[in-house]
Amino acid sequence: MTEQKHIEVLLRNIQEGIRLYGVKELNEAITKTLYSKTDKADEIDFILNMVANDFNLSRHSMIKSKKHGYPQKARQLAYCLLYFDIGLSLREIGSIFGKYVRSISIAIENYRKINPDIKPDKEFLEKYNFYQQKILLYINEKNKQTI
Repeated sequence: MTEQKHIEVLLRNIQEGIRLYGVKELNEAITKTLYSKTDKADEIDFILNMVANDFNLSRHSMIKSKKHGYPQKARQLAYCLLYFDIGLSLREIGSIFGKYVRSISIAIENYRKINPDIKPDKEFLEKYNFYQQKILLYINEKNKQTI
């Protein structure tokens, strides 16, 4: 097939997907597929599951919940781990959580402004450091298995 034929087939598939599922669902499906193809997919899954389990939330409710408080802290912690430790972009994190890039960047800025003398900030920082260690152990174990 020529390049033009591939593009025509792609556009027909997109049109059919929009007709059957709508723009939003099709976009989510494409985003999930692209996210699952990344070489960091295992680390992303590990972080999301680890944080959700620690906060006694389901992974789905941590990602999709609109609630503030406890689920919001879990999301902020996951954002920071994915951004600083795994190296995902704000856009990639936003696509995982279905959030706008600005929301993610505000959470990252809040992390940068943490004051360790304030109890909630100190607890957040301790959890973050604890998770960093777990991620390092996970990555090291994963690398040992591939050798």
